[in-house]
Amino acid sequence: MGGRPYFFVHVMKTAGMTFNHHIKNNFPRDTIYPGADDLTGVDYWVVDRLRAAVAERADEIRLWHGHFPYFVTDLLPNAITLSVLREPVARIVSLLDQHRRQNAPELDLEEIYDDPLVFRRTVLDHQTKIFSMTEDDEINAWTQHIDVDDRRFEMAKARLGEVDLLGFQEDFDSFLATLRDRWGWTIQPVERVNTADERPVVSDAFRRRIIEDNAYDMAFYEFARSNF
Repeated sequence: MGGRPYFFVHVMKTAGMTFNHHIKNNFPRDTIYPGADDLTGVDYWVVDRLRAAVAERADEIRLWHGHFPYFVTDLLPNAITLSVLREPVARIVSLLDQHRRQNAPELDLEEIYDDPLVFRRTVLDHQTKIFSMTEDDEINAWTQHIDVDDRRFEMAKARLGEVDLLGFQEDFDSFLATLRDRWGWTIQPVERVNTADERPVVSDAFRRRIIEDNAYDMAFYEFARSNF
């Protein structure tokens, strides 16, 4: 699998939790960040903790991953960078459904969507945001809000060109096959995790609303599909 480390930027609700099983199947636990000895509920997304870990453990960690803005990969310029995107409406509906199942079963998806905290942190042009945040934003967590505009959109598209392997949740098997064929990963059958038994049904009106609200993410995803 070569000497270079890997950095998987986990965009929320793009099969990242399932991918974690493949990570564990390919790397010893003590060479993964965050690992069993880390406070994974925090280390999985706090940038300052990542910086500290890179400074202390860069020689021993083979696979870095977590909910991070893409700019953190600059901390490890020699790393093989990996990420997965997802069609925005499907990603958002899946996110809302997970939030309902875990936190608010009494609410419908549109009520959760209307929650300003949920919307700004995890919904609004989220994939474009992850790829357009910069060190200058003084970001310490992916949950922080930034306003995505045309400049950010162009920045996000440019950063896609730096990703060594960009996958798509809708074609996840191809992403895994490339890891196997290009870098020698062992790909074993794993059970999909963090998914619902049934896909939630949403109205056409709500689907149109999601598309209109997340125009940058729709365009970002289409650009990625067309170019990568």
